[in-house]
Amino acid sequence: MRIYFQDNGEAEKLNNIISDHPLWIELHTFFHWLPKNELIVDLESEYMEKMHMLLGDAFYTFFLTEKIWEWLEQIIILRFYFRERDEIDAILDISTAIIEGERLAGENLPLRKIREMISEGLAAVIFADGQSFSFDSFAMFRLRAIYDILGTYVEHAIDEYKLEQDYQSFLASLRDCLKKQEPKMKVLHLLHQNDFSFYTEDFRKVDKKELQMMINRRLFAGNLIYVDSTTLAPLISIAPERVYLYSDHAEDGHVRAIVRLFEERSIIRPITTFFDLQKKAIQPWDDEAIPGL
Repeated sequence: MRIYFQDNGEAEKLNNIISDHPLWIELHTFFHWLPKNELIVDLESEYMEKMHMLLGDAFYTFFLTEKIWEWLEQIIILRFYFRERDEIDAILDISTAIIEGERLAGENLPLRKIREMISEGLAAVIFADGQSFSFDSFAMFRLRAIYDILGTYVEHAIDEYKLEQDYQSFLASLRDCLKKQEPKMKVLHLLHQNDFSFYTEDFRKVDKKELQMMINRRLFAGNLIYVDSTTLAPLISIAPERVYLYSDHAEDGHVRAIVRLFEERSIIRPITTFFDLQKKAIQPWDDEAIPGL
């Protein structure tokens, strides 16, 4: 059986993958590489199952390491009509991150399905009198269903990409509002537990009524974006020169939004730090340091 490859680079990469397989030591005498990007496999009946296993594993690894990016890119361009290089690269990165995340979590049923398709496609050619084929034609005619599987990942990636674009526009609008506002506090302490609590520089809690009175409603008038009145609206209206944000959940969406909004003006700390600092602010002296006590 002869297997042809598009160029020498592809042939060399598959050769390296095959050579690393545990069955290579046992089966290496049946594989012969020719200079013209061609692999000859001597099919021996008693080793057919093992050869099928070796080639199936090798083709699957070759697909994941060399071909999947190319196929994803084709889907992004040809099926979803993206043309800008920056957009294509962003969607490609998101697609591959989703696939890799599922693979590492051991939850990737679609990848297991792809492995099965490759194995079944190889079985059809290996056990059908060992007919010769090129890898590209094999992919085109035997693995077309893989495009549909990868297409679902691209769809999810496009959704995430659009959400991120909307999120960036949202942050840009908030930054515009923030730039228009004069700071009402030099330092604001923001405690994140179930919700957000505002504290002044000397750790006095700002109650909800006071917060509502601080909101500059004209700042958000006519703005098409929704700004919640419990956290972002008062925070932007106060426009502190420095925000100390105390949270044990740095990946929380609201926490990330505040950090990205204020950028270098924000510092995130664990919640325990807030209570340590608050205690020192309320009780600045130890009993032992006060004469007569």
